[in-house]
Amino acid sequence: MEPHKRPVPAGYEAAANLYKQKKFPLAGKAFEAIIQQGAANVDTHLSLAYCYLLQRLYSKAAKEFEWVEKYGKNSMTLQKQAGRTAISLRTMISGVCPAPCLKANDPRWHLKNDGRKWITIRYSSNKPAWDFSEYHVGEYVANENGLPVLKGKCPVCDGSGRVARLKDGDPPPRL
Repeated sequence: MEPHKRPVPAGYEAAANLYKQKKFPLAGKAFEAIIQQGAANVDTHLSLAYCYLLQRLYSKAAKEFEWVEKYGKNSMTLQKQAGRTAISLRTMISGVCPAPCLKANDPRWHLKNDGRKWITIRYSSNKPAWDFSEYHVGEYVANENGLPVLKGKCPVCDGSGRVARLKDGDPPPRL
């Protein structure tokens, strides 16, 4: 049976109670045991993802959020949120700024006839795309009503496109 159609597994309620009591290491082990039995549903993996996140085990949390994104088919919102959290964690683990700023190493840059590099950004299929030159690297791009708008230097990375690598045990990042 597909994970998003599975019933609440045996042991989930006890694990959830440990989570509610903020006993995250014990709750995590209980959720892991359910997963090892092969009975886990989407909520089990999501709860385990948050256990890992709250224990500052970021690489494990990212893996579980990716799982929820892939199999959480009952809720598009859940899939998107889990996917965004996984991407933010993965980018911070690799030292890349998770904010939507223009980064020099973005593969979408292309060379135009003027000899400069340009990047095209489109947030909505029914709104025009905007081109930004390499002179805007490090600037934060906001989505305002489907249009990309530059907001100045990125407040997260100070325009560098890089952040300190997030390692397991580090203080929690702003996601």
